Amino acid sequence: MSFRDMRNFTESMRVLGYHRLISMESFRTPNFPLVADILLWLVKRFNPQMCIPADVAKESQRIALIRAVAQFMADEAHILLNKRHLYQADGKAVTEMLRITTLLRSALKMAQAALDEDEDESNLHLSPLISDLKAARELEAEVRSTAASLCDLVGEEVDLRAQRAAAIARPLQINEAEKALNAGIKEISEDVKKTEGMLSNFGSDMRNLDSKIEKKRQELERNRRKYKTLLTVRPTYMDEYEQLEEELQYHYNIYVEKQRNLCYLESQLAERKNQYQEMQRKEDIHRMKLHKLTEDKRSLLSDSYESSDTEVAEDKGSDRDPEDLRRPSNPQPTQDYFIRSDPAETGSSTESLQEDRAAPTSGGFVFKDTVLKNEQDFAVGPAATTKPMVFRYRGGSLSEYERRPNSQESNPIDLSGRSGKVHLSPVQPTGPLPVLERSFASATSRAANRIDKDCVDYCELAREKLGEQLNRNNRDSRPLENMVSDSASVNSMRSNYSVLRPIIPQDTRNRSFLESSVLGSGALLEAEELDRHFPNRRVGIHVATWNMQGEKGLPANLDDLLLPTDSGCAQEFYVIGVQEGCRNRREWEVRLQKTLGPHYVMLHSASHGVLYLTIFVRRDLVWFCSEVEHATVTTRILPQIKTKGALGIGFTFFGTSFLFITSHFTSGDDKVYARIQNYNKIIKALALPKDLPDTSPNHSTASDVTTRYDEVFWFGDFNFRLSKDRKDVEAIVKRTVDGDMDPLLEHDQLSKEMKDGSIFKGFQEAEIHFLPTYKFDMGCDVYDTSSKQRTPSYTDRILFRSRQAEDITAVKYTSCSNIKTSDHRPVIGVFQVKLKPGRDNIPLAPGQFDRSVYLEGIRRRITSELKKAMKNQNNSTICFLS
Repeated sequence: MSFRDMRNFTESMRVLGYHRLISMESFRTPNFPLVADILLWLVKRFNPQMCIPADVAKESQRIALIRAVAQFMADEAHILLNKRHLYQADGKAVTEMLRITTLLRSALKMAQAALDEDEDESNLHLSPLISDLKAARELEAEVRSTAASLCDLVGEEVDLRAQRAAAIARPLQINEAEKALNAGIKEISEDVKKTEGMLSNFGSDMRNLDSKIEKKRQELERNRRKYKTLLTVRPTYMDEYEQLEEELQYHYNIYVEKQRNLCYLESQLAERKNQYQEMQRKEDIHRMKLHKLTEDKRSLLSDSYESSDTEVAEDKGSDRDPEDLRRPSNPQPTQDYFIRSDPAETGSSTESLQEDRAAPTSGGFVFKDTVLKNEQDFAVGPAATTKPMVFRYRGGSLSEYERRPNSQESNPIDLSGRSGKVHLSPVQPTGPLPVLERSFASATSRAANRIDKDCVDYCELAREKLGEQLNRNNRDSRPLENMVSDSASVNSMRSNYSVLRPIIPQDTRNRSFLESSVLGSGALLEAEELDRHFPNRRVGIHVATWNMQGEKGLPANLDDLLLPTDSGCAQEFYVIGVQEGCRNRREWEVRLQKTLGPHYVMLHSASHGVLYLTIFVRRDLVWFCSEVEHATVTTRILPQIKTKGALGIGFTFFGTSFLFITSHFTSGDDKVYARIQNYNKIIKALALPKDLPDTSPNHSTASDVTTRYDEVFWFGDFNFRLSKDRKDVEAIVKRTVDGDMDPLLEHDQLSKEMKDGSIFKGFQEAEIHFLPTYKFDMGCDVYDTSSKQRTPSYTDRILFRSRQAEDITAVKYTSCSNIKTSDHRPVIGVFQVKLKPGRDNIPLAPGQFDRSVYLEGIRRRITSELKKAMKNQNNSTICFLS
């Protein structure tokens, strides 16, 4: 229904005299009562005697009404109405009723015109006479022209008469008549033959049509049977759908439980806040009362002094008040200078550390004093010979401290305020320990995946505690010589009021270090700082990808995945991408932390459905990492299903930007084009970076996310297969010698598409010298023995790309054959990446990492180590003193 039709219909009904108001809103929705009323009214306009039932309460009554009106209009007005459109009672019904109203309105106009014509005849009586006069003049002109032509014909009759007589006298030619008849007969015979041929062709056409109809009928029957079969077949995605539905219900139950717990904790928190406020109010009241009592006491004391005749002897030049005279002459300090650790702040196994006096014994070990009887047990001043136990700096050795001259050591603190409680410390050897190598000449630091020593773990915490004590004593105007500190703090002292490294005024005047420039002096990410940590400006990155097949139970040991035995050094970064990951992602992250040990922290972790991506970094390098960003892309038709897609994490380390992408492409041997479409969608839709600055914007493009980062690693289950039969693949595998996989890679779909330039443009892959990683039977090294007999393929890959050539060097690229809990084998790669200095405009993450994962992982690591030690102790026959 158009606006014009609605306008014409409304105007026609108004002209015809319909008693109700009609508008566009009347037919926005189906309005059958109004349509029925209009139809009955129009029928009455045609024939007032026509009787049609007006009940429309039931469906049968409405159908009968529409049929009766349509039949009446067809018989009386010769208008064929569309009964279906009338029954819809919407805009289409208006179009049908407009035809009826148009006819009635035209009839009304004709009747009005006839009335107007009668009025004209009654008013103008001379009009018939004028028309008769015009007709007479026309007849006169016609008679004249006809007479002239007749005269000309009579003149030609003389010549024509002789010719007519000669033609009549000529004899009839029978041969010519016979020829004409034969020609006619022949023509008629040809027409008869054509008609007979058409009739015969019509019969053959009928038979052909019958055969085609029969074929179509049989095809229809087959399609019906196929349709019935499809109705009984269970779709392949229903298993996945049911699994996702179960996961959704599981996560929903967890969410409901957490929400209830959160509401309960919020109510408890509000209650505790009210109690705390009430306590604060009571404390304020008590404080005011105490203050008032103190003032009253002072006033009473002043009155008593004025009334007393006793003279108070005061030292000459002393300015102490009377209340100071009543204080003890030797006040006892109450401050406790023991440095204790907070187990929640570190991952070490030691409960606390204290700094106590120690003396060598004949056994070659240092023990703490057993009992502190009173305050006079400690000597104060230069006469004291006992030295405090000093914390060892992380990465240094005890021999360094022992070789340091006495002038650089700190004096013992006045410990008169300590209590007499017994404090024991771990047994320490008195002799020099071997020096821990701290050489940065190598590309990567040596692997140190073991539990930290107790004093090493708490070095930084002790320094922070000491700084708080020094600041507190500085406010009390106490000399620093009376404080105790470790050797590192003493060496850093350059004034009486600070333990920080001194800043020369000339350096402060030099403003270049404030500029966001690579050449600026004093920048955190400057070239000097980079060269101090990485002299060759290369960082080690360990990348691992694994399709876990939704494994609920994780492998017992992840050392082969992260710390292979053939690697001499651990890397600075560990990046782990998982496809079809386990349900408990937090457990997976804790297991990774436990395996890597206390020297690594989890920089960032993200997920996209069952895609997990986790990044660990050495904890002494976390200060040079920028804020971390991540984004996700789904390649499924329904975005709620997140089993296929990509997950990317981007950040900047010093001045080099990194992008790590793990993805899971469409499966299937012949789905190459679908996988290429997955790749094209990911590079366009992955929204990174968000807030981080582009380190080289001139080389970036808006249509490809991989061009916006200096170094890109893309890994995951790409699902590209080997275009070869399984028997041929197995025969080639048996013929391989010394890891030469070129005969297999000739049939690799991914290698072919990369050579053609249709996917992973600009990416490289290290040489493959390992067997296909898909598909194995669970728990063994045998390829798929199920009914599908899938062809072994290199589905799991690690690719890399850099803006500058030779920035990324592949050191190792292999598979992890010892982990057999999935039908895929993990693939690992070790790379050396070139770094460049950074600018101060990079938003750094101030040492942020997932602390809860770190603590839980180290706790489990310590527990396992203690269990091993206890087991070895139970199995040992040698006694030892603990």
